[in-house]
Amino acid sequence: MFGSIIGNILGISYFLIFQILGITITLRIIRRGRVAFSILIGSLLGSFALQWLPILFSFLFSFTKLSHVFALLVFFLITAIVFTYTIRKGYTYYYETFDLKSFIKSNLVIFVLIPLYILVCVILYKETIPMIDGSLHCGQSTYGDMNMHLGFITSIAKQHTFPPEYSIHPGTKIAYPFLSDSISSSIYIWGSSLKLAYLLPMYFALIHVFCGMYSFSKYLLGRLKVATPAKACLAFILFFFNGGFGFWYFIKKGFFDESFTRIFTEFYKTPTNYLDVNIQWHNIICDMLIPQRATLFGWAVLFPLLALILQARKEKSIKKFVLSGIFAGGLVLIHTHSFLALAVICSIFLLHDLKSNILKRKLRKGFFVDDEFSYWQSYTILGEMYELGLGTD
Repeated sequence: MFGSIIGNILGISYFLIFQILGITITLRIIRRGRVAFSILIGSLLGSFALQWLPILFSFLFSFTKLSHVFALLVFFLITAIVFTYTIRKGYTYYYETFDLKSFIKSNLVIFVLIPLYILVCVILYKETIPMIDGSLHCGQSTYGDMNMHLGFITSIAKQHTFPPEYSIHPGTKIAYPFLSDSISSSIYIWGSSLKLAYLLPMYFALIHVFCGMYSFSKYLLGRLKVATPAKACLAFILFFFNGGFGFWYFIKKGFFDESFTRIFTEFYKTPTNYLDVNIQWHNIICDMLIPQRATLFGWAVLFPLLALILQARKEKSIKKFVLSGIFAGGLVLIHTHSFLALAVICSIFLLHDLKSNILKRKLRKGFFVDDEFSYWQSYTILGEMYELGLGTD
C-alpha cells in the first residue's frame, strides 16, 4: 500500500510520459488558436490513452506490466507517425502570441480557478486515507465511495484478471465504468503508493474539468456573440459554487450558535445536505467531483470535448472531428452518463447543422436554379440565417 521510492518514481514517470506524448500529438494536429487549449487537449489525450491502451493489450496479456509496456510503445509509435507526417506536409502553425497582461485581462477566471484548484487538491490530499493513530481514515464526502474505488484500483492491479472482477465477489465481472480506476491501477502496478496512484490522475482530471468547462462556456458564449471575460468567469462560478439557501437554517441564530458550529463537527450536517428539513442540493465539488471518480473523469473528457467540437464545427476541421470522435467513443467506459449527455448535446448540434444546410441550399437554389425564387427572397433567408446565428459557419 505504501509503495517504495523506486515504485513512486516509476509510476509518476509512466504517467507523465503519456502526458508529454499526448501534448506532443495535439500540438502537431491543432495548428491554430491558443497554445493553452492545445496543451489542455493534449494532456487529456495522454490520460485517455493511459486509460484505454493498456486495456486493449490486457485482453492478450492480462493486466500486467507487459501490457503496459506494449501500450507505451504503441503510443510512442502513434506520436512518431503524427510528428513525421506533419513535418513532411510542412504544416504551418498559427498560434496566438502569448502576452501575460492580455491573457489575464481576457481570462479573469484564473483569480477564481487557481485558488479553487489548490484548495480542492489540498482537501483531497488531507482526506485521502490519512494514517491516524495507526488506522486509515477518509473524508466525510468520500465515505463509502473511496472504499469502493480503492478496492477496484488494488484488485485490478494485483489480480491481473481481465476483464476485471469484484474483489469481494470473485468470478463476477465489474459492472461499472472501471477506466476511472484502471488509470490509477496503471500507476499502482509499478509499485507506487496507493495514495499517489489514487491522487495523481485526479489532480490532472481536475485541471481538465475546470479548464474544460471554462473553455466550453467561453466558446459557447462566443458563438452566441455575448462573450466577455466577466460572463465566462460568472458561468464558471455559478457552475462550481452551486448549492442553495440551506445555509439560512444554520446562521439564522448567529455564527456562534451550536446550529452553525455543528457544520464543522457533525456527520452530514451541511448547508446543501440537511436531511432534517429535506434540503438535498449537493455541491458539485464536494459531492460529485471529489468522491465520484467516474463523474470526475467523465467530465474531464466531456467539457474539453464539447469545446473541441464547437471549434471543429466553426472551422470545419476534419482533424478535430476525428479527435472528437475518438474521445466520444471511449467515453462510454469512463462515465456512461457523460456519454449519454454528449449524445443529447450532439443531436442538437446535428439538428442545428441540418437546418443551416437546408437554408443555405434554398439560398443557392434561389440564386442559380429556380427563376421563381427571387433575389429578395434569398436576401430575406440570408438575413434570417444570421439572426439565428446560422450564417457564421
